[in-house]
Amino acid sequence: MAKSFREWKEAKSQEAPDQRLHEIQNMIAQTCEDMALMPDKKRKERVCGTLRLYRHHDLATKIEHCAVGKLCGSLYCIDCRKRAATSLKKRLFSYCKKAFDDDEKLALNRLRHATILCQLVPLHTKSVKAAVTKTRKNLTALKRRFPDIWMKGAFEFEVVDLHRATSRKAKTLSEMKTVDDQYQILVHFHALMDVRSDDAKTITNWMKQKWPQSHAVLLKGTIAGQSLPDKCEKIASYSFKDRVKFNNSFKTDGYLEGNFFTYKLLSDLIVIYDSIGSKGYSSLLIDIGK
Repeated sequence: MAKSFREWKEAKSQEAPDQRLHEIQNMIAQTCEDMALMPDKKRKERVCGTLRLYRHHDLATKIEHCAVGKLCGSLYCIDCRKRAATSLKKRLFSYCKKAFDDDEKLALNRLRHATILCQLVPLHTKSVKAAVTKTRKNLTALKRRFPDIWMKGAFEFEVVDLHRATSRKAKTLSEMKTVDDQYQILVHFHALMDVRSDDAKTITNWMKQKWPQSHAVLLKGTIAGQSLPDKCEKIASYSFKDRVKFNNSFKTDGYLEGNFFTYKLLSDLIVIYDSIGSKGYSSLLIDIGK
């Protein structure tokens, strides 16, 4: 039977230092492939073990002891990720129910699924924070220019492999990059937008001035025949991910064909999310209009 990371670590502590070092070096070289099929509890143990391996002990402890009244807020905690998606879904549906009731035609005419690729930055917290700050300034300008719009969503920090990205994604990342590092963070956001009295094409053109790279701005109509709860659930769940694989294309399910992160990349990403989301996942939220 496979050992949990904690059991493995305790066993290693009883072995000779040279052997422990060899085992740790082997794990550092491994990818997260074994996490893909782990049940939630084992996956959480591996996340915490990975953080401890790279000396992020306080964060590992926070995730391990996550509970009502003392939530960790990490997207790599299954309970907190579900809470984040459920909370956003409720906010989206509350607005949509009030704005459209059962008028599907009106909802289709006004609602847009917005995906905005904001910045490609080096894989460290300071760069990601700067990109988030810059994006929020652009969103403030968006609200000034189109004061009637409503939009809610969340930031996502995607680790990208510039050596393996394909087709349109490779072109976009090439245009966005400012350094030549193989692994970087694509700061972007997903949101549900109600254009209300404004024109979606005019909004798109304005946003393309702020984010001019190829395929960086996408305002896509929602799916005809899809219920409002389903529309809201899709946006909410898509905004909060706990991926351990790269998505080398722009396909929604492209990650299924992607290569796995190393444990070092996984650790770095979890730390970045925690550093930006100092108030848990609520720090990732985008909220424009009432």
